[in-house]
Amino acid sequence: MRSYLFVTGLFVCFSLWSDQTITYHSLTDGIHTQTKWSLAKTVNQVEIFGQNRGNEIKLKYSPTFDLIHYFEKDSKKTIFEIQKEGDVLSVKTNAKSKTLKLGKLPWIQEFKFGFQPFLKSKEKELPFTIVYSKDTTLHEMIATKEKIEKVKVEDKTYEAQKLKITLQGFKKRFWKAEAWFDLETNLMVKYTSNEGPGTAPIEVTIFPS
Repeated sequence: MRSYLFVTGLFVCFSLWSDQTITYHSLTDGIHTQTKWSLAKTVNQVEIFGQNRGNEIKLKYSPTFDLIHYFEKDSKKTIFEIQKEGDVLSVKTNAKSKTLKLGKLPWIQEFKFGFQPFLKSKEKELPFTIVYSKDTTLHEMIATKEKIEKVKVEDKTYEAQKLKITLQGFKKRFWKAEAWFDLETNLMVKYTSNEGPGTAPIEVTIFPS
């Protein structure tokens, strides 16, 4: 019964922002980009599609919001694709194909949408794995719930759950991200990070509807 209510809760939350377009603005080293995401659910899965200047990302989630397929293609036709079967990830790029053993940790590839089950839970921390696109290796990370804050984007203020996201172990000293999720819809409304020491900061914000 508890599992059914949990799944139902995810879909009730998702229904607040399904079948619509959500826009995010990104600012990196003075360069502005805009990505539009379309979201739709079917009986067996949730499909999310993002597009930006010839780049595209396609995500497929199970009804419990486990990521089962990730596809990314940039304007140069460079492909990065991952398919999940059980605890095995099949990774494909233009240059090679390989398989990775996932283990017991959940796989999260896109932060905007991948934390839905965690946000709905009472857990304070979520260890997870991500596939690094540059070398197709698995990296262990951890997301931690911090305080609830008011976040202003444009002229709209959100009551938001703050997450701190880091690599695990000694690597956490070299990279950190922070993300804020609207308590009403669980949509990410703001994200900040960088690509590592000495790199330009990245800020992503939702375009208020």
